[in-house]
Amino acid sequence: MIIMTKKRQIHICVSLLVALTAFFCHFPAMAEDEAVRQGKVTLTDTLATLQPIDNYSFLNLKANIIDLKGNNWEKLYKKLCNSNKHTFSIVHIGDSHLQADVGSGRVRELLQENFGNAGRGLICPLKICGTNEPYTYTFSTSTQCITSRLLKRPWATDMGFTGTTFTPQTATFDITLSTSTTRNPYGSPFDRIRIFASAPLSVTLVANEHNILLTPIVKQSDYYTDILLSQPVVTAKLTLYSLETVNIYGASLHNGNYGVEYHTIGNNGATYATYNELRTVGYDISHFNPDLVILSLGTNEAFSNITNDQLEADIDYMIANIRKHNPDAAILLTTPMECQKTKVSYTYTKKRRKKKRRKVRHTSMVINTKVKQMRDVIIKYADENNIPVYDFYAVAGGNNASKQWAANDLMARDHIHNSYKGYLLQGDLFYNALINVLKNYDGNIK
Repeated sequence: MIIMTKKRQIHICVSLLVALTAFFCHFPAMAEDEAVRQGKVTLTDTLATLQPIDNYSFLNLKANIIDLKGNNWEKLYKKLCNSNKHTFSIVHIGDSHLQADVGSGRVRELLQENFGNAGRGLICPLKICGTNEPYTYTFSTSTQCITSRLLKRPWATDMGFTGTTFTPQTATFDITLSTSTTRNPYGSPFDRIRIFASAPLSVTLVANEHNILLTPIVKQSDYYTDILLSQPVVTAKLTLYSLETVNIYGASLHNGNYGVEYHTIGNNGATYATYNELRTVGYDISHFNPDLVILSLGTNEAFSNITNDQLEADIDYMIANIRKHNPDAAILLTTPMECQKTKVSYTYTKKRRKKKRRKVRHTSMVINTKVKQMRDVIIKYADENNIPVYDFYAVAGGNNASKQWAANDLMARDHIHNSYKGYLLQGDLFYNALINVLKNYDGNIK
């Protein structure tokens, strides 16, 4: 039995009162980030240091712009420049190019370095669901679960907006969330967790990376459970309880600071149509209060039999769904760069005496010309509907760019995905395009 002095009891009560006030008034709380504490942030000298581009003459840097199609992004400019007073939220939705979160992670890193770090943002139970996870976080459980992911049919559980869902098979279960990994040991500290689930969760135990028990403050809702920790951590080991069968879709990690939140939703094989099947993506991402929603799809459509009209209809449905629930968010379309596909051919050996001819299979990589077709549809839709667009197909070098990227070790061996170096380059290019378009706005920022 631990006996506390009266002074100690008063200290604990005051600490809990302060924590409760911050938690229930703001989630995440709005303490100023140290990086932007001194005042208004400017866009001067915030361009990324591009990986050496002298050797990448095939890049079309003149095309590295965001075509606003007549839209006014002054509101975004003002809010980003005042990121010492507000949280600037971006939601980026895509396919396998985003699931690994290398290029988008580079953009997050640069934005947070220059405009304040409000936390890691959304993390998804990708590894729990049997697929690859970004190197910047781990999301794990030791509890037996039923799992589902977006492109693996039929779904064994209710599918959430992240494209991954797991259902614990016991009422009490554990989750470990960490931004400390082998490649990123120091992590990004957080003291606020939002767990997206189909039912409210009770928190019975929380420990940090050193197995020190923490006192959480919990706020429940039908769609998510907010947990305020008593101190920042890079790993949170949670023991949770639910009165009913519960589906877990993901979690969002925050640190209570102003600055940039950059949430990525990426699923291998995803298309506009597969996200549209969920029907609730627009409502689900509204919980992030996005200022900008980026849609980066089209690669997987290029490996299907989809028609131009159907792709336009799929884009239109998704944008309408997002706008319905996020009327103040700016929307940006991006185009996929050229990639390649495997071509299979056969030859026959010469007939030998007493031996039959043998069929020999050959494979080679050829340009997937349908990527340009999908890119043209996205550009056409953007033109006709005044949606801002970033034409990465053109920036990467247009036709035959995949050969150049592969020759320069910027593409993976499958010639569909980029290499780690290639995704970093893509992130640098996109970041610079974003900052440059915002720099076009002048005036006093208040």
